[in-house]
Amino acid sequence: MIKYLLILVSIPIFVFSMKAEEDSLSKFALGPYLAMKGGINAGSVLKGRKNELAFSSVPEVGVSFNYKLNSQNHTAILFDLGYSGYSFGIQDASNGKIYTEDFSYLCIAPGFRYSVLTFNIIFGIPVNADYGPEISTSVLNVITAVQLGVDLPLYSDLTGSLDLFIKADYMLSGIFKEFSKNDPLHKDVPSPYLQYDSYNPRAASLQVGISYLFNF
Repeated sequence: MIKYLLILVSIPIFVFSMKAEEDSLSKFALGPYLAMKGGINAGSVLKGRKNELAFSSVPEVGVSFNYKLNSQNHTAILFDLGYSGYSFGIQDASNGKIYTEDFSYLCIAPGFRYSVLTFNIIFGIPVNADYGPEISTSVLNVITAVQLGVDLPLYSDLTGSLDLFIKADYMLSGIFKEFSKNDPLHKDVPSPYLQYDSYNPRAASLQVGISYLFNF
């Protein structure tokens, strides 16, 4: 009888120890992500122009790193490295023509996760830009943006986790250096208020994507 009792007691202890070992071996997770993004200029717009929604011409691609701070996976430190695009439309109010401005950045994004909620700060170095004709990256700022999101697990096992994420971000800095001198539309859609740098566009965007993080 005592032998059976010892067996019954040892089973949950063994299961618990195995689970603790698995958790200790899975504090790190690393893997790729892919997303599509749409955005709009969230800043004030010059007279004679209107803001329009646009979708990025290239997908968001990169690598995510996740360090779990507890075994229940409630909190984690995040770090993303990726190629990110921001796009928005500017409409000429006089004729309805829409110009889509596309900007691409090499981004790093340290952050924090609690449960399914994520918060990141994005730093982006411009690598490409156009609105049809090319825009020189020499007239673009290094951007800073804040990002809030949700990370929803679709499937997970000991190998890793497949997640669906939805994230919204907002630029804290203007896109252009000296917008009054470097506005790409100053000839196509002239405005009497172009001398004011307060009209420097700042993109706000929403992205939906998937990631697969391998446990280490």
